Order: sequence, then structure tokens, then C-alpha cells
Amino acid sequence: GEMLAAAYRDTVKNVMLYPAFFGSMFSGRVSFIENAGGPVRIFGMAGLIIKSDYQNYLHLFAAISIALFIMNLIPFPIVDGGHIVFYLYEAVAGKPVSPAVLESIYKVAFSMLMFLALWIMYRDIIWIVGL
Repeated sequence: GEMLAAAYRDTVKNVMLYPAFFGSMFSGRVSFIENAGGPVRIFGMAGLIIKSDYQNYLHLFAAISIALFIMNLIPFPIVDGGHIVFYLYEAVAGKPVSPAVLESIYKVAFSMLMFLALWIMYRDIIWIVGL
């Protein structure tokens, strides 16, 4: 029972980091690009952390799961948060967004997401190499 309570407290603590992070990011005190890490950096960090403590390794993967949960709720057109925005629009306007407009929005959003993914992967490789 105590382990479940501790896990719950840790989860709540990790989730509550994100409002402060987004507030810092939107105020310009923190850079998303400087703090974002993709798969290459995550595997590199996991390799370093597993050498220190198995519990920290499990905490890393819990933090990754929470980060994916939070990022999936951001109102960006391709992720679930974007779908929620379109459903809210449909509820307010009484009609869905036209398929042609949706297709254009998704194409632009996909291009932006791919550019961001490639940029983050580039920065991850630079981090691994140590430049």
C-alpha cells in the first residue's frame, strides 16, 4: 500500500512540473528546443542512468510516459489535443471543419512535426557526440 501511495505522489509531482515548464517556456525563460530530447538522447540518458541505479531507470521511463501523455494533449492538429480542438469547434459551430481545410491543416502540421523531429534528432546526435 505504501509503495502505491509513493508511486501516486511521484506521478502527481511529475505531472505538476509541466504547468511550470510551459509557463517558463511561454515567458521565454526556458527554450523548448534547448530542453527537448528525442529517442537518441533518451536512449543515451537511459544508458547512463541504468549504470547508477535501477530505481532511477524506472523513474526515467515513468517520466517519459508522463511527458508523452502531456505532449499528446497539446492542441496541435495531429495529436489528440488537436482532435479535441476540432471537436470543440464542431460543437460550437454546429458543423465540422471541411475535409479540404482539415487536409491542408494536417499537411502543414505534419511538415512542422517532421521538421521538429529531425531538428531534435540532429541535436540529440550532437549531444551524443559531445559537440
